[in-house]
Amino acid sequence: MNVQGSRMVKVAVYLLLIFSFLISSSARAQTAQEYLARGEGYLNQGQYRQGILVTKQALALDPKLTAGWRNLALAYFMAKEYKSALKSCRKWVELEPKSYQAWNNLGVAHLKLKQFSNAAKAFKRALSLKVNAPLVAVNLAETLTRLGRRSEAEAIFNQATAQDPGSADFWLALGSARYRLGQYRKANSAFKRALELQPGSRKARVYLERAQRRLKRQRGK
Repeated sequence: MNVQGSRMVKVAVYLLLIFSFLISSSARAQTAQEYLARGEGYLNQGQYRQGILVTKQALALDPKLTAGWRNLALAYFMAKEYKSALKSCRKWVELEPKSYQAWNNLGVAHLKLKQFSNAAKAFKRALSLKVNAPLVAVNLAETLTRLGRRSEAEAIFNQATAQDPGSADFWLALGSARYRLGQYRKANSAFKRALELQPGSRKARVYLERAQRRLKRQRGK
């Protein structure tokens, strides 16, 4: 075989290797997406443990699958495994540093673990990426209250309340934050607002009744 023929063989082999790699990568990506979809199905059904296992399989095939780390973090939150949720949120932020949702969830993980200073930093970063994010503002206000910065926290609570986004979910979140902080009168008002916006909400009604019972006990002391 002459020199030119030898070079052509080498080029052909090289191109074949590249083609094989691309096909292999495409197959892995497709399989990862399939596992991701299956994992989401389990999470939607409330089967968090199975959802975690299948989502991990997706990430084993594609470690840079942002949606995989997001879903894994949410699954761990649902399973109340906050240390694992924190690790997943860190990967999510690493892959999607301009996502305010990633930073907010990172803050929630820190908050659940009572790492309040880190939680406040994450929530502030989220708000720097999206100024008008009332749910994030509520999280930050709760965190600042736990850090003893009550006047600052109250200003943020009031600002978020004044916006009145017309979302029952917002008022449920605000009421829940107030309730966790022992502010039952304000929690009661927030849950009432949620029920006004969504009269058929069983969650709003249950939360309101719970806040009212606490408020009665508090007044009875």
